[in-house]
Parts: sequence; structure tokens; C-alpha cells
Amino acid sequence: MDESMLRKTALDASLTGNNEMPDTCSLEQSFVKLHEAEQNLKSIVMTRFDKAVAHKDAASVERFFKIFPLIKQHKQGLNRFSD
Repeated sequence: MDESMLRKTALDASLTGNNEMPDTCSLEQSFVKLHEAEQNLKSIVMTRFDKAVAHKDAASVERFFKIFPLIKQHKQGLNRFSD
């Protein structure tokens, strides 16, 4: 489920008075944390990939290269792989 759908669902729930849904402030805080974790994960993958390349560790290069599409960094992975 994408972020816009979750935001719409929370907004709809708050407008109808559904108390089972978290408030939008809590939802915003959750999205902030989620985006921070996403950026942290991308940074870790790129750093570890670069280290694997520098150490000529083919198994690790392959392992981290496969992660790039999973974190929606297809082009970034290909660019780093081809450098």
C-alpha cells in the first residue's frame, strides 16, 4: 500500500470520527521515521557496496547489487556497478 493511500484512509477515518484509526499527527511521525529508515538503509547499501568493490569481494558485490532494485535504486545500482 502506498503512502498516499494510507494518508487518505487516515483522513477519511478522522472525518468520519472513527476512533480506531491513529490520528494524523501520529501518522505523520510514523512517516517521518519510515523515511529516515529508508534513507539510512539506502546509505548503508551504497556504502557496503562501495566497500565490497574496493575490496574486490565479488560475492558481496553481487549480494548488495541485488538489493538496489528492492530499494527502488535500479539506476543507482547500475551506475555504481558499471563504474
